[in-house]
Amino acid sequence: MRIYAVRKDELERFDIEKMTQLLDYKRRQRINQIKRKEDRLRSIGAGLLLRYGYLQRGYTEEDWESLEIKEEKNGKPYVQDGEFHFSLSHSGDWILCAVDGQEVGVDIEQIKDYREKVAERFFAQIEVQKLQQEEIQNRRELFYQLWTAKESYTKLTGTGLTIPLSEVVCEIENNRIYDCGQSEYAKIEYIDTIEQYMICVCVKEEETKIPKEVERLTGLQLLEGCYAKGKWKKCGEKG
Repeated sequence: MRIYAVRKDELERFDIEKMTQLLDYKRRQRINQIKRKEDRLRSIGAGLLLRYGYLQRGYTEEDWESLEIKEEKNGKPYVQDGEFHFSLSHSGDWILCAVDGQEVGVDIEQIKDYREKVAERFFAQIEVQKLQQEEIQNRRELFYQLWTAKESYTKLTGTGLTIPLSEVVCEIENNRIYDCGQSEYAKIEYIDTIEQYMICVCVKEEETKIPKEVERLTGLQLLEGCYAKGKWKKCGEKG
């Protein structure tokens, strides 16, 4: 498994149209409907990280051009190739993409205030109790651990918001999360390498090795890596 990350502002100095041309067809169509520049850059960054991760797995540019990204009934994106799985997430300034040979879910959240009302509404009762019993100064971190675990699980399974998040119970001390509806566990791990952000990765198999760090890319590294031979044309760079 590899997890790649880029800051949104790393892409600002490059030509949006040229970057968009590197993306898959469906994402290009969606980006054309996005009005806010920041949101367009987030979507472009996610698409570029996906292409980068695909080529890093040994595929060619020709493979990418013929690649069709489909969606399951709940909206989870996937490719027909059973050897390539991915998960995308963004929050604040950062965009992430996890790629692996098996299904994976990743979530990143910018750590802000402790959201007590959100916890009471969406978390299981046992999780709310854990938050209430925690020292006040530690509740914010615990809240985001629980939230990213749930989000990464729903991305792994593709269930999204079709199941109540209170039915997905996080056991941080055991590095696992339990789906009450399916009566099954999944493995979770946290990556603490981006300050003020919480990152959680979720996989089905206990034996799966999850990286301890994300691989941070500059905008130029990302764009050069989107070509098999690193041939990003500098004319795409502004100024």
